[in-house]
Amino acid sequence: MASVAPPKPSYRPHLPTILASIGILSDAQLESIIYAGEAHSGFLSAPGASMRPGKS
Repeated sequence: MASVAPPKPSYRPHLPTILASIGILSDAQLESIIYAGEAHSGFLSAPGASMRPGKS
């Protein structure tokens, strides 16, 4: 699986710059955050999705 390049993510996390600049989060951790956000961004913005349970 590593021989296939992953798709370029369109998700951009809104994190404080200092987390990456002084090394609080590693590149691997930032990559995980970006891919997790990419995976969930389609779910959260699905048409008809409601944040209030019981409402249609």
